[in-house]
Amino acid sequence: MNDIDELDDLPDEIAMPAHLFERLLHRFSQEDAIDLADSYQKGSLAVPEADFAELFAWAWEERPSIAMRLLADLLSGANQHLADDGEITLDQLLDGLRYALHRTKHAREAEYDSIRSRAEVEVPALLAGDDG
Repeated sequence: MNDIDELDDLPDEIAMPAHLFERLLHRFSQEDAIDLADSYQKGSLAVPEADFAELFAWAWEERPSIAMRLLADLLSGANQHLADDGEITLDQLLDGLRYALHRTKHAREAEYDSIRSRAEVEVPALLAGDDG
């Protein structure tokens, strides 16, 4: 059996130490941040990749604070990787996130409004904490 076959045999859920989980989430969001920065057109929506949207939807269901951290990491990382002097705003990212979540219940108005309201408060606070 090779390593790929072993991945097929993984259980549906895997327990891992929280510090490793945090690192994994951060690295995932940073990889997606590069993709977001590369695909971003100045002044347009900032639409995260489908994989990010899927992870975000899971995090929102399981622990919304993790979802907010993912958004903050994605926004911060994308802005660090932008080729020009432009900036992706939180509004552009949240509008793009709704589009990315279009196949989930999270794109529905009431659910999305909950996400947006929480993100408008928590993401700036998380980003301000990153400066220190």
